Amino acid sequence: MRSFSKSLAAFAAAICLVSAAAQAHEQNERAAQPVAQTAATAPDRYAPYAFLIGDWDTNVALSRPFAIVQSYHWGAQHAFIEASASVRQPGQGDDLHFSGILTWNQARQNLDFLFMHEPGTGGQEAGIVRVEPDGTIVREITETTGQGAVRHGRQTFRRMSDGRVVTSMTHQNPDGSWTPNFPGSDNLVMVRRAN
Repeated sequence: MRSFSKSLAAFAAAICLVSAAAQAHEQNERAAQPVAQTAATAPDRYAPYAFLIGDWDTNVALSRPFAIVQSYHWGAQHAFIEASASVRQPGQGDDLHFSGILTWNQARQNLDFLFMHEPGTGGQEAGIVRVEPDGTIVREITETTGQGAVRHGRQTFRRMSDGRVVTSMTHQNPDGSWTPNFPGSDNLVMVRRAN
């Protein structure tokens, strides 16, 4: 009889252990589900900006023509956007103008950006990037030069039906008005490079 009682007690203990392990596994599964569901059902906060992803050329027809080369690429796991812009003079290589990142700001529901401005000068550009109701992207810029001067600028991006993008680059005057950075910079066409 003792042998039977010991066997029954051991069997009951094993059932308790198996049951506890199953409950722990089920709780772990339930705890993991909301995270997986949240990630899978989270809105794509970068969707309004996605049309900019790629490499873009803009030819500027002035008395001294040049090209603006802009690049926007996904960072790791689409968690941010890497950005850079260069100026290309005819017969010369690209001269880097800025490089940095744009990242989602949950509190403000837009993108923040921080760019190194004019390599070696200590300058930077920082600010926000927002989407207007018509889909136009607006980059509000605070530029701090290496000498500490602060200027405000604005760049807009408007998608065209043929896949090109119209951009404008302006700066704020001391009286608060806005002026093109150079003649024609308030209406430039960006053309995506073929891959």
